[in-house]
Amino acid sequence: MDINGVWKGEYITLKHIIATNKEIPVPFVLKIKTTDDGKLISLDKGLFEGICQDDPEITKIPFHGTVYGSLNVNNIFFIKQYPKLMIRNDVGGIETVDDTHPEVYYKGEFKNNRFSGSWNMNRTFRKINGQLSELMPLHGVWWMEKI
Repeated sequence: MDINGVWKGEYITLKHIIATNKEIPVPFVLKIKTTDDGKLISLDKGLFEGICQDDPEITKIPFHGTVYGSLNVNNIFFIKQYPKLMIRNDVGGIETVDDTHPEVYYKGEFKNNRFSGSWNMNRTFRKINGQLSELMPLHGVWWMEKI
C-alpha cells in the first residue's frame, strides 16, 4: 500500500474540553514526507514521517505537528507531537507554553479506502509558568482518506 501523499481526516475528542462538552469533529490534513527521489522514507521497514495541521479555526492551534509512524499490512500506528504545549486558560482561551506538547498516539486499520481507529494522549506533567501542572489524559476516534 502506498501511503505517500496527502490525507484528510477528522478526529473526535470523546471527553471534549472545548465549550459545552460536545463531541466536535476536528478536521486535519496529514502530509507524508518523501525523499528526493519520491519514495516513502524507509518504506522497506514500513516507517514514515510527515506533518499534520489541525483545523486552526476549531483548535486555535496555529502550527503543525510532526508525525512519525509505521504501517504493517493494513494496520497503522503513528505519534503526533506539537512543538509547543497548548493549555486552556481560566477564560477558555488557548495559552501556548514554551515546552513540547505530550505525544498523541494514533492506531488504526485500513478498510473501505480509509484508515480509522482510536487515539489517546496519556496523563502527564509539565511545569507551566514555574508551577508543576497535571495534564489529564484524552482519547477519541479518528479517520482519514487519501486526497
